[in-house]
Amino acid sequence: MTPQHKSLLLKLLPLIIGISVILAGIVSYWAYRSSGTVETSENDSMSAEEQVWEEESIALGDWMQEMYDSEDAPEIPNSVPDGVDPMNYGLDGGIPNTPVSGLYILSGKQPPFDYDLRFFSIDVSSSTAQAVVYNEDYDLSGIAEFNNPNNPSGYFFVNQISDAPGIEGIGISYFDIDSSEVISYETTLGDVARNIEWTQETELLAYNRLKKNLSLDYASVTQIDINNHEVVVLKPKTEEIVSIIPNALQPKWLPDGEQLIVMKDDGLYSYTIESEQENILWKVAEGGVVPAISMFDLSPDGKYLAWTTAGKGTITMFEVVSDKEEGVGLNELGRISLPDTEVFWPQFSPSGEYYSVQAIDTLKEGDYVRKNARIEIRPTNGREIVYNYSLDNFAFNALFADDWIVDSQ
Repeated sequence: MTPQHKSLLLKLLPLIIGISVILAGIVSYWAYRSSGTVETSENDSMSAEEQVWEEESIALGDWMQEMYDSEDAPEIPNSVPDGVDPMNYGLDGGIPNTPVSGLYILSGKQPPFDYDLRFFSIDVSSSTAQAVVYNEDYDLSGIAEFNNPNNPSGYFFVNQISDAPGIEGIGISYFDIDSSEVISYETTLGDVARNIEWTQETELLAYNRLKKNLSLDYASVTQIDINNHEVVVLKPKTEEIVSIIPNALQPKWLPDGEQLIVMKDDGLYSYTIESEQENILWKVAEGGVVPAISMFDLSPDGKYLAWTTAGKGTITMFEVVSDKEEGVGLNELGRISLPDTEVFWPQFSPSGEYYSVQAIDTLKEGDYVRKNARIEIRPTNGREIVYNYSLDNFAFNALFADDWIVDSQ
């Protein structure tokens, strides 16, 4: 090798090392995506929030695998006639004439670069996704609820930065899209508020949180037991607490703004704010217990309710029946059962004609493997998938469906 070649090699050596590091990172990233697991070392620089999500993901992942393997996993009740498959029946309607449209809103991370949750908007009519940042002065992780899915002008969110401009403390705030103004409401929540739901009819905000006497260790089993949670109903402008519903999760407002549907450990309940009366609407099979990561959503018009069973690929669709004298009731319309699949985060479209779930394949290849994460959209009274969007470029263990709104652009 000539002296000139040696000199050139020495000059190129840092560049070669840099390229090698980048390639190693890319290989690690693809290994992450294909395996569904993340390995970190003690030297990794992770934010406190990232460490919490990492610990929570491991804890819930272990529990999900245990549940997947168990024959004692909570079952949904068998309420269909003899001769009908209780896991697959009904929902035989066709595709609505109105095409699927709007913006699907989610909070998530795109590894290996995102340590914090970001706010994403997916146009379901064109399958384009983009990160949305209205104002970088605020940590908008925990995006929760737009004020009106059919005419969105702002949204409520859980702010994570105590000294952000216009913020009096960590808690629930409201972001006005047109003016970029932030209004600070409840300021004592820390990061424990989840599932924020707003009703314009009575201007009340409902959310769930871990009970105040519990540790905020999200990686612990307290996160899974519904009885460790409570639903709070709040007048945001005055921060007056109107109601606290114990042992409950995932509040959803009925259109009148006077009643909620909440999830308890034995099923779904209605709750009337003024009388504080609750009535069971739907009960799981005898001996079953609903884990906190079961999920449901109510259509904006209050006519339908979609339920996903934790650890299983089961979607149950209900018709919501409301009568002034007899109150609220649920009628099962049908059920879809997807083998080797888990489904989460049911979310109705603004019109209520469609709903989405986040789905991921669960394969047992020696170890428990989760891959092929995606959004699936179906007609509310149908089975056919009309839209499929891959979520493989997101960290599925830190991915949340926030809302589905009309595209006003």
